[in-house]
Amino acid sequence: MLGAKKKPENVLENVDYSFPNIGKAKLIPALIGVFLLAFILNFPLMEIVKNKIKTQLARIPGCSLTVKDINFGILLPRIELNQLNIPQRCAGKALFLDQLRVYFRGPSFSPLGIATKIETDFEGIPIEAYASLGASTQVIKLDDMKLALSEVNKRFPLVKINGDVSINAVVEIANNRLGKINALIESKNFTMPVQNVKGFTLPNMNINSLKLKVAQKSKSKMILEDFVIGDLDSPIRANFKGDITPNSSNFLFSRINLQGEVAFGQSIKDNFGILLNFFNAFPTKDKFYQMRLQGTIGQPIPKPL
Repeated sequence: MLGAKKKPENVLENVDYSFPNIGKAKLIPALIGVFLLAFILNFPLMEIVKNKIKTQLARIPGCSLTVKDINFGILLPRIELNQLNIPQRCAGKALFLDQLRVYFRGPSFSPLGIATKIETDFEGIPIEAYASLGASTQVIKLDDMKLALSEVNKRFPLVKINGDVSINAVVEIANNRLGKINALIESKNFTMPVQNVKGFTLPNMNINSLKLKVAQKSKSKMILEDFVIGDLDSPIRANFKGDITPNSSNFLFSRINLQGEVAFGQSIKDNFGILLNFFNAFPTKDKFYQMRLQGTIGQPIPKPL
């Protein structure tokens, strides 16, 4: 527009640089907030919490735990326990965890408490679990955890096994005592490499299918609901059920009383005639030898059914 005047570029608008007029009703809470923030930042609150956690871990009845250091995460709320020692009386075997991370996931309603996620690494085996922590009851859940059997083989060399398994399990701990256990272990590529077992040199065997389902209702009794190995193409097939009496000192010494059946493929029959002569005393049903397994998990004793 012709009549409009252009504002000079070097002229500043009037700016009010004075402090805003904050009333006492707002100023006093603001000063208190600044004071509390400064107090928290300078007060050794985290050290008090760390010492409290260490004290509580050491006071667990019948299972005193020790930890070297504790760290906290803020953005992803978590606690990191470094160099955690679990004595033998807690798990039947002394355990050392270099680091255990506990992530907080919100409230838990069964049991009533806090829902968490736990991550750790035990002797090279990564473990991820979900835990609901209540006042007197804790529930730990493994949800489709993958595990390479070769890693287990290195630490528990009963027989050589290879392949991968998926683990689904629920463990309940009540009043610091092991309560119920329900576990399902499955594999589709279970194999037994060449090895010597009690004087017999076993060839490489692709068992393929494996299913192990167990439930523990009390400290003194575990139920083997399903133990199925092999398929139509496997050199050995078996199916067992029964009871297991756990040994808290060494699980391989746990007593077993199982009932089931075993069948051998043609490759086993051709190479282990002496072994099959032993089973001639066992009754058969649909080409399966019917038997009972007693003794221990480490040394099972087959008997005719």
